[in-house]
Amino acid sequence: MTGATNYAVRSTGNPSFARSRVPGGEGEWVDCEGLTPKPRRSYRGTAQAGIAARTRELILEAMLTLAAERWLDQITLDQVASRAGVTVQTVLRHFESKEQLISAAGQHAHQQGRPPAR
Repeated sequence: MTGATNYAVRSTGNPSFARSRVPGGEGEWVDCEGLTPKPRRSYRGTAQAGIAARTRELILEAMLTLAAERWLDQITLDQVASRAGVTVQTVLRHFESKEQLISAAGQHAHQQGRPPAR
């Protein structure tokens, strides 16, 4: 099986069965037909939600700082991630593209009463 799943499966050559390794168990034979990955659960705790909000804030601030230094088309996601102290994947997890990041940073600046980026 391929793809991002919440369970580990090793193919056995038989398309109907696979060897599954589950926590606390020694792999059992399981029928893989109809098996679907668990959906990502949303944050329930305030600590995780607070960390996610702070990370988003750091990314937006990094984008605004870079926008004050250079033209938007000269800014890369690598530069934003480096300035924010996160990975590019984290930036993309919060903002699906550079365009969405620019839009969100503009809204963030407007809410704070900052002048627009050049």
